[in-house]
Amino acid sequence: MSSTVGQPPISPPDVAIVGLGAAARAIWVPALSQIGATIVAGADPDGTARRSFGRLVPRASLHPDLETLLGDHAAPWIVVAAPPGAHGALVSQALDAGRHVLCEKPFVADLPTADRLIAQAASAGLALAVNHELPRLPILAATLS
Repeated sequence: MSSTVGQPPISPPDVAIVGLGAAARAIWVPALSQIGATIVAGADPDGTARRSFGRLVPRASLHPDLETLLGDHAAPWIVVAAPPGAHGALVSQALDAGRHVLCEKPFVADLPTADRLIAQAASAGLALAVNHELPRLPILAATLS
């Protein structure tokens, strides 16, 4: 990684992932590895998902839920890759624990929830980002016009 003149280089962070299904294994693990981030932990209530993830990232500690993960690890970033209906609660929980969050799309189901989470992150001085890797899909263009 390069750095801006006068600024120290930015080291890739330790990251934990909540939601260890296909998206975590096929998208997030390769993407995070490519930028040099270290995946230190994962959480999912599904034991099969945890075992599959564990084979892919054997050094990561695995947990049945985000609460247990947060109590066991100090990773500064949490990637929320769980099913969309769980995003709001998981993002809020991670922010409450003082962690930066990168959430999969769709972020949350309604604007009031999005506004509340954005305010929560801002008041804590934490980063909150939403990944949207497919902005040019025709169905998305139709909704924006």
